[in-house]
Amino acid sequence: MPLLDKFAAGRKPRINFLELDHQRRAMAFHEAGHAVLGMLAGMRCNHTGLLSYLTPSPSGASMATAWTGLTNWAPYHASFFDIAVAHGEAGRVAETRYLSQSGLLTALSAPDARHDRLSAAALLADVGYQIVDMGEPAPASGTTWEAVTIAAERRCEEEWERITAVVDAIMAASYHTVSGDLAAAAAGIPNPPRARIAE
Repeated sequence: MPLLDKFAAGRKPRINFLELDHQRRAMAFHEAGHAVLGMLAGMRCNHTGLLSYLTPSPSGASMATAWTGLTNWAPYHASFFDIAVAHGEAGRVAETRYLSQSGLLTALSAPDARHDRLSAAALLADVGYQIVDMGEPAPASGTTWEAVTIAAERRCEEEWERITAVVDAIMAASYHTVSGDLAAAAAGIPNPPRARIAE
């Protein structure tokens, strides 16, 4: 199955806007949002965590380490709407909530998760489910980004303790990555079984 979050070349280097620990924690909340809301929707998580990469330092005189995240999944069964929420908005909403609660949310640090939305929209379009921009009427087979965002915000608020528990597990793990089963155990929820795919 597709990755729910993957490094995109256009993503803003967080090193320019946040201290290292906050970079990592912000991305851990992003991935934990994907993971918790995904597993609760019936999606089996293989692993979730952080990846480091090199980016020009703020001065431009050298290279520095910045962080992004990665959550991936085994074949799963979930509703198209739940996939849109977990895939397209859960990461951004959870990361924004962390930054806001920590007093770190600014125009520069605000997460840009267009890659999540584009990936979710492309995945669901392949099965005939369309997500339209805010203000447009919902299609017969699809939904709006407004509805997806509202659902993601409500679910992240409801599951915040579980999301935070997964963040703590990611931050404590070697290389800041945990298996889906460990993430599920930290959150106190099941990691759903792998879906059977017809051969």
